[in-house]
Amino acid sequence: MNNALPQGFVLNGMKTYTIVKPLHSGGFGITYLVKAEVMDGNIPIQAYYTIKEFFPSKSCTRDSNLNVIVSSPSAQELFADAKTNFLDEANVLHGLQHKNIVPVNEVFQQNNTVYYVMKYLGETSLEQYVKNKGGTLSEADAIDIITSLAYAVGYLHDNKILHLDIKPNNIMVYRENGQVSPVLIDFGQAHFPKSKNKVGGYSSGYSPAELKDASIIPDKTADVYSLAATLLFMLAGKTPDEAASLTKARIYRMMPDNISERTSEAIVHAMNSSPSDRPQSSSIFLTSLSDNGGTETESVVVSKPFPVKTVASIVVGILLVGACVFGISKIYFKTLSPKTDTTTATADSMKKDTVQHKADPVLIKKDTVKINPPKPEPKPEPTPRPEPTITVSQKQNNPAKGTIDLGYAVWTGQTLNGKPHGTGTMRFKRSHSIVGCTFEAYSGCFVEGFCEKGVLMSGTLYDDSGTKIEDFVR
Repeated sequence: MNNALPQGFVLNGMKTYTIVKPLHSGGFGITYLVKAEVMDGNIPIQAYYTIKEFFPSKSCTRDSNLNVIVSSPSAQELFADAKTNFLDEANVLHGLQHKNIVPVNEVFQQNNTVYYVMKYLGETSLEQYVKNKGGTLSEADAIDIITSLAYAVGYLHDNKILHLDIKPNNIMVYRENGQVSPVLIDFGQAHFPKSKNKVGGYSSGYSPAELKDASIIPDKTADVYSLAATLLFMLAGKTPDEAASLTKARIYRMMPDNISERTSEAIVHAMNSSPSDRPQSSSIFLTSLSDNGGTETESVVVSKPFPVKTVASIVVGILLVGACVFGISKIYFKTLSPKTDTTTATADSMKKDTVQHKADPVLIKKDTVKINPPKPEPKPEPTPRPEPTITVSQKQNNPAKGTIDLGYAVWTGQTLNGKPHGTGTMRFKRSHSIVGCTFEAYSGCFVEGFCEKGVLMSGTLYDDSGTKIEDFVR
């Protein structure tokens, strides 16, 4: 590694640190693995740390004593300002305390530059961790990791700090007390309170397009974009496309088929090209991920005062009561009437009288007899039972609204019995043929149309940018 301090070189802070090896070199500094002797009671043991040295490689070199010197006189003032900023930023980091942000133990100056000492977290980056796990992580594991990182980013934002270089190589993964913990490192591109530094770095696939323009002052949504891109990497196992060429369709194509619609939509939203159209904070991004994992993202509920089973039970009960009354009255009439009279009833006297019921008509025959039985005591009229406000036919005409993941697409709109039924929008997650449509829908396309019992009957096909393609009828 060019211009790195050699193995065995000693740095003197509150402890004496001996360089074991360089770990990483960037545009603004070099990171080393170092060791130091610490006391455990009265027993000396060796502990390992990470030290970052301020070394802007484009304008600096070393003299024979390994001091940092500026390569040209014209860069002296710029170097001095940048060194002061680095020292101030190191002291800010020293004051941060979050389990998912690398802790800074101390800051000191030596060799005409600035150093800060950090906890050693091992050498497994998130990128290497994902590779070791087979190339991708499960949705649940990936969201666990991104949740911890989003809390850390929220803590930075609360302290007016933008990281601006979140990516798998700037996240270390280590085990502590049997738990996997991701830790955010490398604040070389960070923007601190009162910082005079302009945006100086861009990571293809993980940085939003606005970070390419040094004249633009970024906001919190730049870190939100990078969090979403990092989550996409964990799920898909590869770096997302360059921000300038990224489209919704490409994000959908990268997504494995078993990823929930909620997570897919959260990533697409957070990686929008426009900062104003992204979630405006890491906490809002987390909220969009908080209820992932279900294929049907909203429960489908139909409001109904009387369920169909209840109505049916009422009808059956009334039929049974009617049958019993008819049977008893017939027996009673026959008992009072002479046998000879029962044969005198004519065909005309056998009339049908319809006893109306609100659910079903019930037909009961009345026997005409010569000797009328005593009239029963008048009974109070029964209180009419309210009619159900929703019938089966009404349910079919007024489906509930909900969202259903169909596998190849997601339907948002009217539903019936767990299927698309009525008007709504169908957004495709992968290529799919539509009956009656000349063009095949691809990932990101959507249809605004009408479904009947799960079958798309008619509508308008749009591409992923919202441009109309064609109308169709099945």
